Amino acid sequence: MQSDPTLFSRHHSWYFDLDSTWDVLGPFPIHAREQHFLSPAFPLNLSKPIEYEESWPSAYADGGTVKWSKTTSTPEGDIEISFPKIRWESLRATEGWAALQHHAILRATLTAHPPAVASRDDIPNVLVELKQASYFMFRPQEYDRSTFTPRWFAGNIYNLVHALPHVVPLPVPPSTTQPTKYDIFVSGDYEIRLFGDPLVNHSEVPVQKLSIHIQPQDENIQIVHQQSQDVVCDFVDGYAFGNVIGIGIQSSNRWWTIKNVSLNRPTNGVNIKLVDNQSFIAPLQTRVIALYLEQSAPFMAKEIDFNVMLQSGSLIENLSLSIPISQRRLSSLRDQPLKGTFLLARTSASAFLAVSPTFDNIAQTPPILALHGAGVDIFGQDFWIESLPVSNSSWMIAVSGRTSWGLDWHGPSTNDVWSALDSLANLVHDRRFNFPASWIFPKDTKVVLMGHSNGGQGTWHIASRFPDRVLAAIPAAGYMKSQMYVSLMLARSRHFIDPALLSILETSLTPDDNDLHITNLVDIPMLVIHGGNDENVPVWHSRELVGTLKSWYPSANVTYLEDIGGSHWYPTILKRPEVQMFLASIFSNQSTTHSDSFVLTVANPRECGPLHGWKVDQLLIPGRLARLHIRKMNQYRFSVEPFNVLTFSISTGPTPYEIFIGDQILAVRRLQTETRIHRVQPGKWQVTDSSIIRRRQPPGRIQSILSTSGPMTIIVSSQLFTDELSVAQRLAHVLHLYHKIDSEIVPENALACGSWPSGNVVFISRPSSLLAEKILAKNLTSVGITDNIIHIGWRQFNKSEHAVLFTHPHPMQEESESFILFIMYNEISGLERATRLFPFRTGVAVPDWVVVDTSMDTFGAGGIQAAGVWDADWKLSEPMSW
Repeated sequence: MQSDPTLFSRHHSWYFDLDSTWDVLGPFPIHAREQHFLSPAFPLNLSKPIEYEESWPSAYADGGTVKWSKTTSTPEGDIEISFPKIRWESLRATEGWAALQHHAILRATLTAHPPAVASRDDIPNVLVELKQASYFMFRPQEYDRSTFTPRWFAGNIYNLVHALPHVVPLPVPPSTTQPTKYDIFVSGDYEIRLFGDPLVNHSEVPVQKLSIHIQPQDENIQIVHQQSQDVVCDFVDGYAFGNVIGIGIQSSNRWWTIKNVSLNRPTNGVNIKLVDNQSFIAPLQTRVIALYLEQSAPFMAKEIDFNVMLQSGSLIENLSLSIPISQRRLSSLRDQPLKGTFLLARTSASAFLAVSPTFDNIAQTPPILALHGAGVDIFGQDFWIESLPVSNSSWMIAVSGRTSWGLDWHGPSTNDVWSALDSLANLVHDRRFNFPASWIFPKDTKVVLMGHSNGGQGTWHIASRFPDRVLAAIPAAGYMKSQMYVSLMLARSRHFIDPALLSILETSLTPDDNDLHITNLVDIPMLVIHGGNDENVPVWHSRELVGTLKSWYPSANVTYLEDIGGSHWYPTILKRPEVQMFLASIFSNQSTTHSDSFVLTVANPRECGPLHGWKVDQLLIPGRLARLHIRKMNQYRFSVEPFNVLTFSISTGPTPYEIFIGDQILAVRRLQTETRIHRVQPGKWQVTDSSIIRRRQPPGRIQSILSTSGPMTIIVSSQLFTDELSVAQRLAHVLHLYHKIDSEIVPENALACGSWPSGNVVFISRPSSLLAEKILAKNLTSVGITDNIIHIGWRQFNKSEHAVLFTHPHPMQEESESFILFIMYNEISGLERATRLFPFRTGVAVPDWVVVDTSMDTFGAGGIQAAGVWDADWKLSEPMSW
């Protein structure tokens, strides 16, 4: 009789049994990102027993209350949640899509079964794959709940491809002699962007479709090569189309240092080496280790074999890897995408796809950058690259934006776009590829931007933030901004929040508002496309954006093409004749139009480039919108009206001219390539130099932490497995999952004296941290520590539940774009609450600083205790503080 392998594995190793019956409580009104403010367990208090017969208030239900219900998962772990008794048709009749957004809390039982012989040293971590839900956590069933602090782990809410399971230590070790039961709680949140309008499926009832899979981590494996995370370029006639590759390596329970890489066998003309000479991997962390690939001769093999040496204390581990190589021929490149790689933020390997021009005997034209829609994997799905127009004379570049969702083409996704373009510009100049002369373009070239859906929104976004880099734009089916995609008016927070606080929080969203920045599109030719029956992005978004642009500039060069009856997506939406005609007209006349009068709008100078050479460098009151009204008086003179501008600059040619501001006349010196003009007092301006800016303006919002110039450094107080380390591991996980941002976890005592890493820093600590106190003692912001008590200005935040997040200048690079995000807390529950506000998704409205406590769990943003935007000198701003 053949033995059952399942029984054998259960006898000799741990296994976990997840009950297929789930308790469900909901629905509760919520907006798209409100689960980052509310407790993911809302409305439950998990420090108390759950009463399954109790009713809970909900405005969606008849009678105003809801009770627990049940659902069942499939053997594959799929779960569907719906509430058919809710009169959804009635709700959406007045509130539209906003009424469909809702939150539910799910609970099931996980049982950990020990093997026949087990020890405390062999208890494995849990691998959790949770798709299309926001958060999950484990709670032991036999435990003093009053002392239990939930640790919430982020799910893969976007169902990102190639996502690794979240590695989770159980909150309390299970018994080694008998089964141990845990409650698993899941925050299920219905968002239109995730699940769509149920009417598309001929139903009024919105349905959440989640999936969960749980298994033990193999406790015998200390270090793993995660091949799905590798970043590898194609080779053209034996030469790498990019000088960097990335290798995904995951640690189990140890701290590792990457010591060396070497080829397994000598290969003439080929060598590899570490980009970062010493890369550290924390327990439970996955990093994509970037390697330089050096070549002086062609490499024609189908794989490259090398060894990675890692060290953990006295333990040495060698990983022998074989990486597949796609070999291509120059003669067969036309119409077939070529994968290139480049280095982003100093240690991150990123990639793009490029289709070469069809012909090589006609004049070169600027490249076309194509921005994909949400959830599109450009490397694993052919339909996107096949749906782009064919160009005889231009490179077509499909950029990744870091992942299939990225940050909605903002921040690090925008950086990825420009870095991919620069990388291709370098590659086409490489003589080893022997590209035709007409395929070569300069690094500072202007581009044509196009995109669909989220990429259409990204086209509006990037073109209006970097207008001097864009020759023309083709946004298709793009939405205006997140607040208008689905209204935020049904947010629970709005029932409790001071409108003044709400306005300060929403300044965090202003840098992403395409309608407010639309003045910057003054001279960019645009072809705007939208299906008239779009079921995903309402067609009025494109109509309104076009109308807003024409309100500023009635003669704007914008063409609106509405496909009557057209849906959100169809394969020819960017291949239609009108697109080809538009491109032909742009390429036939590449001269740039300069209007005599225009308005430059900026919300965050860090994230905006110049318009016709004019640039806002600093805001007078950060958090508020800045505008420069510029009018050309003649060839040598300009009239400028600044609004909320502290410093602005203009890149000029050698011809002198004068700038009129009110009754002042400012002369520009001859041969000066850049002029900087600074407001010294109300109504008084002067021409100055860059030294007037002692440090960069504060970011204005915590989301800017994602735009780092190097790996994200996460500092914790100890190398031991502490609550801070758990938070650092979770932040590293979401940074990698959602943005492929490289991060390094560093214990505070490992920082060399006076030495700080480049790039942005997340510093997690209590007020008792000596290093934190030393940094804050420099008084670079209004945050200080006195007698282990945090204070902002005159107000102390010394309650045990208080936690504070705030931005701070980089200690060693005050003039750079880099900065520190402090997460300071008094007790663990405050740290957990503050961690939820780390904005790894768009739409999480957190300004430069914010103070939270327990009331945020129930009241959402209405429970925030204080918040604000720093002034231009990183100090407390009275008009922008609450």
